[in-house]
Amino acid sequence: MSGITKEWIRDLQTKVDAAQLIQQYVTLEKSGNGYKGKCPFHQDNTPSFYVYPNEHRYHCFGCGEHGDLITFIQKQRNLSFMEAIETLAQFAGVEVPRQLSSHAVDAQARKNMKLYETMAAASSVFQKALQKNSQAKEYMESRGIKTQIAKKYGLGYAPKSFDYLKGALADTSERILLECGLLVNKEDGKYYDKFRDRIMFPIHDLNGREVGFGGRSLTDKVPKYLNSPETPLFRKGELLYGFHLVRSARVKLDNVIVVEGYTDVVMLAQHGFQNVVAPLGTALTNLQIQLLKRLSKQIVFCFDGDEAGQKATWRALENCYSQLEQGQTYQIVSLPQGYDPDSYVNDFGVERFQALIAAAPLSSKYFFDTLQAQYDLKSPESRMGMAEQAQTVIQKIPYEPFRELMIQELARITGVTLKRTINPSIKKNKKSFEDSLESPTERITKFHSNGNVPQGERHILKTLLYEMKFIHLLARRDLERYLEFQNNSLLFDVIARIHRNKLESFSELISSYDPKSWEYEQLQRIAKEGIPKIRGDAHYDALHGGIQAWLTKCQKQKRAINLIKNVRKKS
Repeated sequence: MSGITKEWIRDLQTKVDAAQLIQQYVTLEKSGNGYKGKCPFHQDNTPSFYVYPNEHRYHCFGCGEHGDLITFIQKQRNLSFMEAIETLAQFAGVEVPRQLSSHAVDAQARKNMKLYETMAAASSVFQKALQKNSQAKEYMESRGIKTQIAKKYGLGYAPKSFDYLKGALADTSERILLECGLLVNKEDGKYYDKFRDRIMFPIHDLNGREVGFGGRSLTDKVPKYLNSPETPLFRKGELLYGFHLVRSARVKLDNVIVVEGYTDVVMLAQHGFQNVVAPLGTALTNLQIQLLKRLSKQIVFCFDGDEAGQKATWRALENCYSQLEQGQTYQIVSLPQGYDPDSYVNDFGVERFQALIAAAPLSSKYFFDTLQAQYDLKSPESRMGMAEQAQTVIQKIPYEPFRELMIQELARITGVTLKRTINPSIKKNKKSFEDSLESPTERITKFHSNGNVPQGERHILKTLLYEMKFIHLLARRDLERYLEFQNNSLLFDVIARIHRNKLESFSELISSYDPKSWEYEQLQRIAKEGIPKIRGDAHYDALHGGIQAWLTKCQKQKRAINLIKNVRKKS
């Protein structure tokens, strides 16, 4: 069978409907012969992300992200090159050649395949060991874990031996086992099994392959849970336990429930919940939050009822609020002290647990209730204390309407408006921020420490330099909005010069600048990058969207400056 070559990869992408693939992650609408939508790689207020189906490529005129379908899958799902190819092939219904081409796949990708095979083999060894060990089976029975659900999640047992796995996988080198995190190094240079006398919970990647393990002690000895170390395959902050099964269940999810532990996921699944995942022993990361968003717009946190569980809930909420998007909601379940989801559903039953989920308050109520429990609010000092603690979370919320409502609610409860609370920190830096907008050169060199045009702006300029006639097609209303910011951005300064002097070529534009100026240097550098690859009927629409996106950024800066000026007047 022929290997994976560049020609094979090009042919694979022609078999994929680019819009249909990307539509899974981005809401697209028709635009000429292409599609546009809000970019999934940055906080996009206006559609600046364009898909070109005929070219099997995408491009964002806001942040500059661009590439082919493999690049998109890699970045969107945080996959390796080979994983992205396999995902794309699965989408197209194409079989991936097993003979690897050295031109397309590097040494690390080939080695990763060996690591995947080793992890799958280790999981099989642990599962077989579980069936042979009476003590392990008794433990499973005592926890109420049935054989069927244990098989579904691939649960196993690591025997109480220093070399059981090592012996079972004798054909695999110690170096590979060590790299998989299955062995550890003794001080004398010898190797021994990392997991011993533990129930094993295999951890899968987004494609359902074993990449790590969580081992639960049968005797509650410390540590109760032992996880795989970070490896080339396993990065615990990038995965969720149970995610691959929830995604592959092919059922419509009203919400997704986030719990703390492996056993919580397994036991809730045994009771019929197909929408449960767990982080891997760490605070919820940004990447994990992005995974949750792909499952549902409504996320329910149901952590343990002890103090540690409540602290974990608050940290998770803080992180989620920093990435809040329109339509996203969070609910918080508060379990009784001493209970976790596993014990609660076993003691009180499925219906009671379902009722608890249904009655769970929205995150905003939990947020303010939790803070009010810490402050008596009878004195100005306590009200200010609550406002100051709340502001550290609220001011990071990117979705403006929700942030404003949270500010209003805080003011209602404490009598303190968040804007007044954060004004001193704004006031402290207002002069340097105002000064940075005095002129194109001064503004950009101060605002960007490397002295270069920001990536998003550079990509728009790169396209515009070869499409100057676009400026002459703009309506007067659009031009007036752009020219308002010609002193704040190289892009809008270029637009102003092209319009004002009726320029038709790059040579005419560059000659209008001082050869010693920063602007001249930047435009020369951008021009040397060559003609943009993105062409076609949707080209002008895409260019307009990109400029609009940059205009939004400048308008936000202007609003910030006006806020600073108002503070100065009041102080």
